[in-house]
Amino acid sequence: MNKLFSILGVVSILTFGTTFAQKYSENNTQISEKSTVTIEEFLTPAKKITQDFKGSPFANETFVSGALLNNNEVLISNIFLRYNVYQDEFQVKKSMNAAETNVEAIRKTQDVYIKIANDIYTYKIPDATQGIGGYYQILLEGNSFDLFKKNRKKYIEGADSVNKMTGNHAARIVDEAFYYLVNSEGKFIELPSSKSKKIDAIGGVNKNELKKFIKTNKLNVNKEEDLIKIISHLNQ
Repeated sequence: MNKLFSILGVVSILTFGTTFAQKYSENNTQISEKSTVTIEEFLTPAKKITQDFKGSPFANETFVSGALLNNNEVLISNIFLRYNVYQDEFQVKKSMNAAETNVEAIRKTQDVYIKIANDIYTYKIPDATQGIGGYYQILLEGNSFDLFKKNRKKYIEGADSVNKMTGNHAARIVDEAFYYLVNSEGKFIELPSSKSKKIDAIGGVNKNELKKFIKTNKLNVNKEEDLIKIISHLNQ
């Protein structure tokens, strides 16, 4: 929705350069960087992982280039981030050569958007009534609906072997992803995992028309890239 337009405009400029810069300046988006803001204003101690398990807690083990954004401003650029999905926080280093012992985290606030590589995340304060909270990846913004993605790392307890042949099963974490439509009032609508229920949730009273669009364009609602196309069509 329009509240995110300037943010995604900034991301496009940071990512794709002059052409997009001209596009967003034509829409009166004022792009600037606050030179008086320092990264220290956004830092908090990084959480410690005390459990032992198989699997990585991170979306990507490697720190990559990122930035902090607010509305139509680049607050902080030239930092290096990685997303600790398991504990839902972004770790930060001021330089790629900084030691792991110097890792801190970005303080969670709704006022700051996080750009990491080509992805952008927004933080939502936990809301028990909607069952939401934490960081969400913004996949799409539209006039009627935005499309958000929630990444999670599910912890599965280990188990002792029932016999000597199989051996013990170590605790592990597995990747999960959940998708949400966010309407113009900020209400989150979680999309079901099954294709038919997902189409019903997206299409509503127009689900038959949506089914025709999906069939004509040979789209799979359970594939992320196709889901983005479907929601883009919904916003037309």
